[in-house]
Amino acid sequence: MKKITKYILVFTLLIVAVPAHSMQPSSRLPDISFNISLADFSFGGIFPFSNDNNAFEFSVSALRFGAEHFWTGLGMWFSPFTFLSWRHSDGNIRRNFSFINIDFYWVPFPDSFYFGPFFSLNYFILSDGKIQWNKHVLTIGMQGGIRIPLHGLNLPLISLETGVRLIDKNINYHFSVKLNILLLYLILH
Repeated sequence: MKKITKYILVFTLLIVAVPAHSMQPSSRLPDISFNISLADFSFGGIFPFSNDNNAFEFSVSALRFGAEHFWTGLGMWFSPFTFLSWRHSDGNIRRNFSFINIDFYWVPFPDSFYFGPFFSLNYFILSDGKIQWNKHVLTIGMQGGIRIPLHGLNLPLISLETGVRLIDKNINYHFSVKLNILLLYLILH
Protein backbone atom coordinates (compact mmCIF):
# COMPACT_ATOMS: atom_id res chain seq x y z
CA MET A 1 0.00 0.00 0.00
CA LYS A 2 2.85 2.40 0.83
CA LYS A 3 4.46 1.69 -2.54
CA ILE A 4 1.25 2.56 -4.40
CA THR A 5 0.91 5.77 -2.38
CA LYS A 6 4.47 6.77 -3.33
CA TYR A 7 3.77 6.18 -7.03
CA ILE A 8 0.58 8.23 -6.85
CA LEU A 9 2.42 11.08 -5.10
CA VAL A 10 5.25 11.12 -7.68
CA PHE A 11 2.77 10.99 -10.57
CA THR A 12 0.76 13.88 -9.08
CA LEU A 13 3.90 15.99 -8.61
CA LEU A 14 4.92 15.34 -12.22
CA ILE A 15 1.49 16.37 -13.49
CA VAL A 16 1.75 19.65 -11.57
CA ALA A 17 5.43 20.32 -12.30
CA VAL A 18 5.59 19.60 -16.05
CA PRO A 19 3.02 22.22 -17.17
CA ALA A 20 4.44 24.76 -14.70
CA HIS A 21 8.04 24.14 -15.82
CA SER A 22 7.24 24.16 -19.54
CA MET A 23 5.58 27.59 -19.46
CA GLN A 24 7.85 30.55 -20.10
CA PRO A 25 7.45 33.46 -17.67
CA SER A 26 5.97 36.59 -19.14
CA SER A 27 6.21 40.07 -17.70
CA ARG A 28 2.57 40.63 -18.74
CA LEU A 29 1.09 37.94 -16.49
CA PRO A 30 0.99 38.08 -12.68
CA ASP A 31 2.10 35.04 -10.69
CA ILE A 32 -0.98 35.23 -8.45
CA SER A 33 -4.49 36.00 -9.61
CA PHE A 34 -7.20 36.87 -7.11
CA ASN A 35 -10.61 35.23 -7.23
CA ILE A 36 -13.61 37.32 -6.29
CA SER A 37 -17.37 36.81 -6.34
CA LEU A 38 -20.10 38.75 -4.55
CA ALA A 39 -22.52 35.81 -4.66
CA ASP A 40 -22.89 32.41 -6.34
CA PHE A 41 -26.16 30.50 -6.74
CA SER A 42 -25.93 26.74 -7.12
CA PHE A 43 -28.64 24.33 -8.31
CA GLY A 44 -28.26 20.60 -8.52
CA GLY A 45 -28.88 17.28 -6.93
CA ILE A 46 -27.48 14.68 -4.61
CA PHE A 47 -28.10 11.03 -5.25
CA PRO A 48 -27.39 8.68 -2.32
CA PHE A 49 -25.63 5.41 -3.01
CA SER A 50 -27.46 3.57 -0.23
CA ASN A 51 -31.17 4.44 -0.64
CA ASP A 52 -33.58 6.11 -3.05
CA ASN A 53 -34.09 9.37 -1.14
CA ASN A 54 -32.67 11.70 -3.78
CA ALA A 55 -32.53 15.41 -3.09
CA PHE A 56 -32.71 18.66 -5.00
CA GLU A 57 -30.01 21.03 -3.82
CA PHE A 58 -29.89 24.82 -3.70
CA SER A 59 -27.13 26.93 -2.18
CA VAL A 60 -25.99 30.55 -2.04
CA SER A 61 -22.42 31.55 -1.20
CA ALA A 62 -21.73 35.19 -0.39
CA LEU A 63 -18.53 37.23 -0.50
CA ARG A 64 -16.29 34.51 -1.98
CA PHE A 65 -12.63 35.39 -2.42
CA GLY A 66 -9.39 33.55 -2.97
CA ALA A 67 -6.24 33.26 -5.01
CA GLU A 68 -4.77 31.16 -7.82
CA HIS A 69 -1.13 30.61 -8.68
CA PHE A 70 -0.81 31.06 -12.44
CA TRP A 71 2.16 28.78 -13.14
CA THR A 72 0.88 25.75 -11.20
CA GLY A 73 -2.88 26.33 -11.52
CA LEU A 74 -3.40 25.67 -7.80
CA GLY A 75 -6.03 27.84 -6.17
CA MET A 76 -8.46 28.26 -3.32
CA TRP A 77 -11.72 29.99 -2.45
CA PHE A 78 -13.08 31.07 0.93
CA SER A 79 -16.59 32.23 1.81
CA PRO A 80 -17.70 33.36 5.28
CA PHE A 81 -21.34 32.50 4.53
CA THR A 82 -23.12 29.74 2.61
CA PHE A 83 -26.80 28.83 2.75
CA LEU A 84 -27.39 25.13 1.96
CA SER A 85 -30.82 23.65 1.31
CA TRP A 86 -31.83 20.11 0.30
CA ARG A 87 -35.36 19.05 -0.66
CA HIS A 88 -35.59 15.26 -0.42
CA SER A 89 -37.92 13.12 -2.52
CA ASP A 90 -39.98 12.38 0.61
CA GLY A 91 -40.78 16.13 0.94
CA ASN A 92 -38.39 16.76 3.84
CA ILE A 93 -36.47 20.07 3.53
CA ARG A 94 -33.14 20.63 5.31
CA ARG A 95 -31.80 24.17 5.62
CA ASN A 96 -28.34 24.92 6.99
CA PHE A 97 -26.01 27.90 7.23
CA SER A 98 -22.27 27.30 6.99
CA PHE A 99 -19.70 29.86 8.15
CA ILE A 100 -16.42 28.16 7.14
CA ASN A 101 -16.43 27.32 3.44
CA ILE A 102 -13.13 26.48 1.74
CA ASP A 103 -12.50 25.16 -1.78
CA PHE A 104 -9.14 23.97 -3.12
CA TYR A 105 -8.71 23.28 -6.82
CA TRP A 106 -6.23 22.63 -9.59
CA VAL A 107 -6.61 24.03 -13.10
CA PRO A 108 -3.79 22.61 -15.27
CA PHE A 109 -4.19 25.29 -17.95
CA PRO A 110 -5.57 28.53 -16.47
CA ASP A 111 -7.70 30.37 -19.01
CA SER A 112 -11.24 31.67 -19.61
CA PHE A 113 -12.41 28.06 -19.88
CA TYR A 114 -11.18 25.86 -17.07
CA PHE A 115 -11.45 22.23 -16.02
CA GLY A 116 -9.88 20.29 -13.16
CA PRO A 117 -10.27 18.55 -9.80
CA PHE A 118 -11.48 20.26 -6.64
CA PHE A 119 -12.07 19.62 -2.94
CA SER A 120 -14.46 21.65 -0.77
CA LEU A 121 -15.35 21.75 2.91
CA ASN A 122 -18.37 23.38 4.56
CA TYR A 123 -18.07 23.51 8.35
CA PHE A 124 -19.28 25.48 11.38
CA ILE A 125 -22.86 24.70 10.41
CA LEU A 126 -25.89 26.34 11.99
CA SER A 127 -28.86 23.95 11.85
CA ASP A 128 -32.05 23.88 13.92
CA GLY A 129 -31.03 27.09 15.69
CA LYS A 130 -27.69 25.88 17.04
CA ILE A 131 -24.14 25.23 15.89
CA GLN A 132 -23.68 21.58 14.93
CA TRP A 133 -20.00 20.87 15.63
CA ASN A 134 -20.22 17.32 14.33
CA LYS A 135 -21.79 18.26 10.96
CA HIS A 136 -19.84 19.01 7.81
CA VAL A 137 -20.12 18.72 4.05
CA LEU A 138 -17.08 17.41 2.13
CA THR A 139 -17.09 17.33 -1.68
CA ILE A 140 -14.42 16.00 -4.04
CA GLY A 141 -14.73 15.82 -7.79
CA MET A 142 -14.25 17.62 -11.10
CA GLN A 143 -15.32 21.11 -12.08
CA GLY A 144 -15.31 23.09 -15.27
CA GLY A 145 -16.60 26.46 -16.27
CA ILE A 146 -16.21 29.89 -17.78
CA ARG A 147 -14.64 32.88 -16.09
CA ILE A 148 -13.42 36.34 -17.02
CA PRO A 149 -9.66 36.54 -16.38
CA LEU A 150 -8.75 40.19 -16.01
CA HIS A 151 -5.18 41.25 -15.31
CA GLY A 152 -4.63 39.63 -11.90
CA LEU A 153 -8.33 38.99 -11.22
CA ASN A 154 -10.60 35.99 -11.97
CA LEU A 155 -14.35 36.60 -12.15
CA PRO A 156 -16.30 33.32 -12.47
CA LEU A 157 -19.50 33.28 -14.54
CA ILE A 158 -20.76 29.69 -14.65
CA SER A 159 -19.40 26.31 -13.58
CA LEU A 160 -20.44 22.67 -13.50
CA GLU A 161 -19.42 20.37 -10.65
CA THR A 162 -19.73 16.63 -10.25
CA GLY A 163 -18.28 14.24 -7.75
CA VAL A 164 -18.80 12.57 -4.41
CA ARG A 165 -20.22 14.40 -1.42
CA LEU A 166 -20.10 13.34 2.23
CA ILE A 167 -22.93 14.88 4.28
CA ASP A 168 -23.20 13.88 7.93
CA LYS A 169 -21.45 10.53 7.31
CA ASN A 170 -23.65 9.76 4.26
CA ILE A 171 -21.91 9.37 0.90
CA ASN A 172 -23.74 10.82 -2.10
CA TYR A 173 -23.16 11.46 -5.79
CA HIS A 174 -23.27 15.21 -6.45
CA PHE A 175 -23.97 17.31 -9.54
CA SER A 176 -24.56 21.08 -9.66
CA VAL A 177 -24.55 24.17 -11.84
CA LYS A 178 -23.15 27.29 -10.21
CA LEU A 179 -24.14 30.74 -11.53
CA ASN A 180 -22.45 33.93 -10.47
CA ILE A 181 -24.51 37.02 -9.70
CA LEU A 182 -22.39 38.84 -12.33
CA LEU A 183 -23.69 36.45 -15.02
CA LEU A 184 -27.28 37.02 -13.91
CA TYR A 185 -26.70 40.77 -14.08
CA LEU A 186 -25.21 40.52 -17.59
CA ILE A 187 -28.15 38.39 -18.79
CA LEU A 188 -30.79 40.70 -17.34
CA HIS A 189 -29.27 43.94 -18.61
